Amino acid sequence: MKINIISIGNSKGIRIHKTILKQCHLDKEAELETQEDKIIIKPVKKTKKRMEKGVWFNEIEGRRRAAYR
Repeated sequence: MKINIISIGNSKGIRIHKTILKQCHLDKEAELETQEDKIIIKPVKKTKKRMEKGVWFNEIEGRRRAAYR
């Protein structure tokens, strides 16, 4: 599919059709990577959180924060 690159303020961008966004599970955020001469857009992975002795532990990022009670 050929698309046009458009100006968005001082940047450039592309419009991605709603059906493509839905098919690729893209909503409000995306991961953007480059490999050689390609741009790769992937959905953001949800992080698993679990409660451990009164502290929320984010398993993927390894962050801890106090739980709200």
